[in-house]
Amino acid sequence: MSRRLLYTILTLVMVIMPLKAVKVRTLTGEFRQVREQAMFDEPQESRGHFSFMADSLLRWEYTTPQKFGLIAKNNKVSILREDGSEQSTSAYALESLVKMIRQSIAGNWQEAAEQFNVEREETKDGVVITLIPVKRANKQAFTKMKIWLDKAEVLAKMVKMWEKNGDTTTIYFQNLQLNK
Repeated sequence: MSRRLLYTILTLVMVIMPLKAVKVRTLTGEFRQVREQAMFDEPQESRGHFSFMADSLLRWEYTTPQKFGLIAKNNKVSILREDGSEQSTSAYALESLVKMIRQSIAGNWQEAAEQFNVEREETKDGVVITLIPVKRANKQAFTKMKIWLDKAEVLAKMVKMWEKNGDTTTIYFQNLQLNK
């Protein structure tokens, strides 16, 4: 499984974990992803949008610089290709993460707690959650993840992930619409 796909799924988990106990039926929004890699002088930027419908659909799409995405319908995970077609996948890691998303939204945090050591820091604007992976598969993808949650909007406004080699990916969320 590609790191980019794993980051996509982990980011979906983070953006739909509300700060307060809010029933999430639907969530849509846009994102800007900035990837900083040692091999490139300049950061690489991607943009796209996502949507979530409780118990049935998760969709994360990159629109620039290339079209690519992930779709999870019920318990089936597919890769969305540039031409718009879907390619099914049966990767256990994908299905496991989709399960974790659904359980977290339902208020069952056991799966997330088994995947990460969690640190929580209150700030004047919200909460910063630091996740340190404990499972081998997650440790291979990144060393740490931070999620900035906005008190007023209740949802994630930014997620930053650090890889073992020092590369980082930061995702900024905007135009979030909860339960609309």
